[in-house]
Amino acid sequence: MNTLISSRKGSALIIGLIITVLLTIMTTSFLEKILNLGQTSGWINNSAQAYSLATWLIEEQLMDANMTKESPWNILTKTEGTVTSDTWRTLSANTGGEIIPNFGRWNSSFDSDWNIIGMGEPIQIVIPEWINPTDWLSGGDIKFYFRVPKINGQVWDTGALATIAWSGIILWTFWYSGASLYASGETNIFTLWEIDGGAQYLGWKNWLTNTWISINFQNFYNTYWSHCIWYQCTLKLSMIRPFLTNDSSNPQSFSFLEYRIEFPSGTAIPSQYMIIDSTSYVYGYLRSRQVRIPQITTSTATDFAVLQ
Repeated sequence: MNTLISSRKGSALIIGLIITVLLTIMTTSFLEKILNLGQTSGWINNSAQAYSLATWLIEEQLMDANMTKESPWNILTKTEGTVTSDTWRTLSANTGGEIIPNFGRWNSSFDSDWNIIGMGEPIQIVIPEWINPTDWLSGGDIKFYFRVPKINGQVWDTGALATIAWSGIILWTFWYSGASLYASGETNIFTLWEIDGGAQYLGWKNWLTNTWISINFQNFYNTYWSHCIWYQCTLKLSMIRPFLTNDSSNPQSFSFLEYRIEFPSGTAIPSQYMIIDSTSYVYGYLRSRQVRIPQITTSTATDFAVLQ
C-alpha cells in the first residue's frame, strides 16, 4: 500500500514538474514576443519621428520671414544638435551659383556636369542687377553650352545637316515687368549649327521688343538692366524642335539636349530649382527628405506664339 502511494506521489511530482516547465517555456516565449514587439514598435516610432522632424524642419524654414515667394533662395541653413547626440537634425539648401548646374546638382543621366533641356521643359533663370552688360558679348564671361548627350558613350556628330544648319532650336526670351525682348527670326536664336558643345554668346543676337523695336540683346540689357534689381528680370530658354544629327545616311533625332551656363566668377545666380535637403536622426534612425521648389514658371505655349 505504501508503495502505491509513493508511486502516485512520484507521478504527481513528475507531472507537476512537466507542467511547470511547459508554463515557464510558454511564459518566456510570450514575454520574449511582447518584448520584441515593444522593441519593434519603438524602432518604428523612432523612424517615424526622424522622418517627421526632417519634414517639419523644411516647413519651419519655409515659413521664415526671410523666405518669400519672390526670393526663395533666402532660406537659411539650420542645424540642431551634433552627430554624437541621440537626436539631431540639419537642413541645407542649394539655391544657385556662378555655374548652372551647380556641382552635385545636375540632372543629366549621361554626364554629371550637365543639365537637360527638352521640348516642353524650358530653362528659366532670374537675372540680378549686378550682371554687367558687356558680360553678354562674344568673349564675355556669360557662356552658354549646348550639346547632344553621349548616350551609352556614343559621340554624335556635333554639327547639323547642311540643309537645316541655320534653323533655330533654342529660343530665347528676356523680360522684366515693363519691357520684353523676343526672338526676331530663327537665325537670331541658337541654331542647330551652334549645338556643338562649344561656348556660345547672346549679346549680338538681334531681337524685337514688345513694342516692335529692333535691338540686339546687349543694347536692350544695357538700357533696362537697372530694372533687374531684386531679381526682377527673367531669361528663358526653350527647345522648340528636335535636334537632327549630321549624318545623311542615318540621322538621329533628339528631343532633348544637355546644357551648361557659366556666369562671371563670384556671381550668385539663383538656379531654376531651389533644392532643400533635410536630415533628422532619432536614436539610431536616420531619415532624409529632399524638396525641389521652382522659383518661377511660365507656359511654353508663348514660345511658339513668339515665332509666329
